[in-house]
Amino acid sequence: MSESPLERRRTRRKLTAGALVEISESLGDVDWGLLHWLLRYPLQRADDLVVGVARWASRATVYRHVQELEARGLLESVLPKTPGAGKRLYHLSNFGLHLVARHLNRPARELARRWQADEAGLLRLLPRLPTLLVLQEVVNGLVTHAAEAMTTQGRRPLLVRWNWQRDVTHRFQYREQRMRFFADGAVAWWSDPLRPDHIRSQHFTS
Repeated sequence: MSESPLERRRTRRKLTAGALVEISESLGDVDWGLLHWLLRYPLQRADDLVVGVARWASRATVYRHVQELEARGLLESVLPKTPGAGKRLYHLSNFGLHLVARHLNRPARELARRWQADEAGLLRLLPRLPTLLVLQEVVNGLVTHAAEAMTTQGRRPLLVRWNWQRDVTHRFQYREQRMRFFADGAVAWWSDPLRPDHIRSQHFTS
């Protein structure tokens, strides 16, 4: 990692209710989409964000908004030496975390703990970057090519929706013993290839 990878960029904007209201009113749908995505999936490359918000914005638009959000102190980034050399990994700043918490009407501490979006959570994610970035590539590939892969007899799905989650844990009983299933990530999507009442769903874990 580069020296002091999680060192905060100092901005003059103070974390006050007035500042949160002011900046909230200036953000558009693409901005909120990026902020919400990075709450749930911290340490994302710009290319990953393009896949995540593809329904709302083009690649050029995503890049521009990421740069603007970082300039405004809502996003921060780290530059790991490996893997993915040269690719910055974006995450919410402390100000950005509190802004999203206000938008969701949830305590910032609760959200940070749930999604590992604060500094302590990010530090726990850093040693797992080799696994997480490979997982991200798999997710990106599945999502990007899902419609083509599901094409049947020349019919493309009318609608494909998807979601994925890191660190999926499921606890269950087996032969009177408590068991625990863990996956680094899981992807789920459903498609409507023919008609609204004909839904296919797919689930993958890694």
